[in-house]
Amino acid sequence: MIIRNFKNHVFTDTDRALRLLEEYCRKLRKPEEQPLKKAVKKAMGIFKSSLFQALLGIQIWEFMPLRFPFFN
Repeated sequence: MIIRNFKNHVFTDTDRALRLLEEYCRKLRKPEEQPLKKAVKKAMGIFKSSLFQALLGIQIWEFMPLRFPFFN
């Protein structure tokens, strides 16, 4: 149960970050903001990638024994 709650929390935070980045990206309309918009979209693509999601999963399993020693 603890693992599932922690895992859901991490992925919820990632989803929230993506939503905030998407919202911010929509506000970037000026020509001088386009390089920033391109960089933000690139970061969003990384966050959505299967590799990033897998790394989050690994992070969860490395974190659990530190936070909850009985998982060792």
